[in-house]
Amino acid sequence: MTGKDGKLNKHFKSTAHISAYQRLQMFNKENLLIDIQLDKQRVYVNHRQQELLKLNRYVISTLLDVTKVLARQSLSFRAEIESDGNFNQIVSLLRRHNNILNQWYNDTSLRSHQTTYLSNNAQNEFISIVGKAIHNSIITRINKSLFWSVMVDTTPDISHKDMMSIIIRFVNEAGEAEERLFYIGEIQDKTGKGIADNILLILKKFSLDINKLIGQSYDGGLNMCGEYKGVKAMLSESVGREVIFVPCCAHCSNKIVEHASQNSLEAAKFFGLCEKLYVFLTGSTKRVVVLRNIYSSSTNKDTLSLKDLSDMRWTAQYSSVVAIHESFNEIVDTLDELCNDNDKTTKLEANSIREKIVSYEYYCLLLFVKHLMSMTNALTTTLQDEDLDVLSAIDSLTKTICLLNKLRDDEDTTNKLLELAKERIAKYDVDADDEFSKTHRRRVRSLQVYYRKIFYQMMDQLKSEYIDLLKALEEKLKPFSCLWPSKIPDFRKEDAEQIKIIVPGIDSSDLLYYDVQLLIDDLQNCSSIRDVMVLFSQHNYQKSYSRLYRVYVFIYTLPVTVASNERAFSRLKLIKNYLRSKMFDERLMDLILCSSEKDLADSLNLDELVTTWNTKPRRLLV
Repeated sequence: MTGKDGKLNKHFKSTAHISAYQRLQMFNKENLLIDIQLDKQRVYVNHRQQELLKLNRYVISTLLDVTKVLARQSLSFRAEIESDGNFNQIVSLLRRHNNILNQWYNDTSLRSHQTTYLSNNAQNEFISIVGKAIHNSIITRINKSLFWSVMVDTTPDISHKDMMSIIIRFVNEAGEAEERLFYIGEIQDKTGKGIADNILLILKKFSLDINKLIGQSYDGGLNMCGEYKGVKAMLSESVGREVIFVPCCAHCSNKIVEHASQNSLEAAKFFGLCEKLYVFLTGSTKRVVVLRNIYSSSTNKDTLSLKDLSDMRWTAQYSSVVAIHESFNEIVDTLDELCNDNDKTTKLEANSIREKIVSYEYYCLLLFVKHLMSMTNALTTTLQDEDLDVLSAIDSLTKTICLLNKLRDDEDTTNKLLELAKERIAKYDVDADDEFSKTHRRRVRSLQVYYRKIFYQMMDQLKSEYIDLLKALEEKLKPFSCLWPSKIPDFRKEDAEQIKIIVPGIDSSDLLYYDVQLLIDDLQNCSSIRDVMVLFSQHNYQKSYSRLYRVYVFIYTLPVTVASNERAFSRLKLIKNYLRSKMFDERLMDLILCSSEKDLADSLNLDELVTTWNTKPRRLLV
């Protein structure tokens, strides 16, 4: 019966059994009920409906993709005439090259109630879906981290609103530091308490765990950094514990350079003349053409366009000085040509400026300031790095101070600059000694002594303020300084006990101490905290040395600068311009998120976005 030649086995191989089994399989398939199988017309309608749903889903996916691209590139969506907007025009472009999309728009039978989803309301909804998806991704990343810090800054926008940006810094699962835009919107109460309350309200609104908040960083405003009523004090008071405050190091470095550039009359006159030169040569299209023509005919390949000294960028002063230095001959030639201009005012101004810049004093200061600012500019640029940690910032500050000390003691370099200035300015028939004797009364000190004193004043001012900044950082981070790779051999049990008090989640200072001792050789081979995090990731030490890993994550999470806030404000100025000045804050935030967090925007799953879009009742089914 059941053997190889049994009746049951023969039945299984029979045509009747196989046919019946296939019909059973068809019956079990989704949406193929008996009455549908019996009705070919209904089978066709059902198939047609499924194809239409796929088509609708494809169209909405395309519209969301167009939204993502426009927002990512900080481009506008609409125009005064709706059909002329970028969104509508890109969809029209796609229709000309995509028959499926074009057919959907041309065949109204495919679209119930003739919906097109090209209106301003539809566009705003697409923007909201994309922006919220990016924001949710950021929240998920933050919640997975061990700790996080806040960096806050404010700026006025084109509509004269005070806009506040909140950047969250955290270390992701791969051990990399991330700084993500979390919020941007109007702030009305700019007192320390008002801003602190607003920050906490926003953080709690999105259900962030305040217990993980360990650090804060702001610029140097009194309402932000005041000892008793500033945001830093109010935030710590509100959460009931100290939230470590790190002043914006890049902002501080820029302020230090500004102070040094104004600390003597000669230095102030030099920078004032640099700004006056820029304003004069770029303040008229006619003068710009003269300058441009001389640039183009010059054999000097290193000429640079003049830069505005009053620019808000932190490297503006250095860029301006370098541009004047590299293009000095061309600038003088331009002034010579303008001295023969038909316009009397232009002629007088050109003569006045030429007389002042074609002098030993100006050129001597130009060489020295360029040499000095190359050091400070390197520091300011380094301090803006998103991956930088506070201990590396301290190390960079220490090295810069050492360079300033070395330059201060190096009379040979100073003398070489003085001689080089003499040599180069002589081609304009300027005698340095003769100029000095005319503008200074006879004194015991020589030309070299006089200019060396000016140089030393600037260097001493820089060094003094950098030392103050270094001391402030070292005081706040003293317990962690022994974890810098080069200092790791000095790590003691007392240091581990101090760190246990500060860093949440460390259960034993003894175990932390022995974690360090076991890894001491590997840690010494690292050059920064970033390298330490790479070490942990490459060897999967996160669990084996969990306490030490937690401490290094704590250090890496502490903020260094509000440069990311400034970058967000750059996006703000691009997106909310005078043509889009009435944009409401929620839409603005969604657009800035797409523009600022490009990597997250690129990683969005369009199919998931369509599903989100479909959660609301629609005339169109997808």
